[in-house]
Amino acid sequence: MNLSKLRSEARHIQRQTKGISSLFLVPIVTAIISVIYNYSSDNLSNNILQYGIKNTVIHGINRSFFPIIISFIVSFFLTAAFWTLLEVVRGKRREIHFTDSVRTFDSKVIGPVFRTLLLKRVLLFLWNVFVWIGSGMMILASFNVIKLLPNSQALSQNTALQTTVGTLLLYILIGFILMVIGIIIALPQYYAYSQVEFILCDTLENQSYESAFKIIRTSRQMMKGYKGKRFVLDLTFIGWYLLTAITLGIASIYVYPYVYTAQTLFYEAVLKEQDQTPIFY
Repeated sequence: MNLSKLRSEARHIQRQTKGISSLFLVPIVTAIISVIYNYSSDNLSNNILQYGIKNTVIHGINRSFFPIIISFIVSFFLTAAFWTLLEVVRGKRREIHFTDSVRTFDSKVIGPVFRTLLLKRVLLFLWNVFVWIGSGMMILASFNVIKLLPNSQALSQNTALQTTVGTLLLYILIGFILMVIGIIIALPQYYAYSQVEFILCDTLENQSYESAFKIIRTSRQMMKGYKGKRFVLDLTFIGWYLLTAITLGIASIYVYPYVYTAQTLFYEAVLKEQDQTPIFY
């Protein structure tokens, strides 16, 4: 699999396919709003110092709940985009309309789409449990240290205070180690599940959908030996992701169609190398 050739083909398809940007209208608008929101949000350290850890945690949970819901809804639009891109890549169509981006909300398929996307998110959340625990320990311990900074003069004279700071620093170290371990555990699983949306689209297209668990298992089996290549493919887009952040999400108008077309071509390339067809599910 030549990733450079794959990206080149993605750019060619992007240029030749009429209306491809409309397929990502909702994700693009969401990305722009999300970047602006993050830039304008309150500083976490200021919140903790002003309101305390407990109130800040509650505030953080409340603020993150809505973005999580929005992200889940956007995943329906992205799945519809993958479905349409598969048709483009396979030569079934050359023109795209905005209505293609809402095809996963059709009453005939929304049930399987909801169950599969939800299961994927729940499993990835569980795989990231050490990341959440580790990062939580680091944040809480770090801001407890910050609270002690005003007493820095007494720190050199107070043995108990020195012990407290030492314990907090140990918690930060343990939290960091847990977070690193969590990333090592979770990252392969993220790529093991990376083909779920494509497999889901093929099963819906072929009317062969059985269960969300089977979609997950199929993706895991399909990505054996390919997780590294998909990771490298994602690394090649880091510059584009940075450009999206710098331009407050505006660059996603170009980046989204390019990146997701490349991911679609990756799926097709894996199918070809494994001598499988879209109906093998």
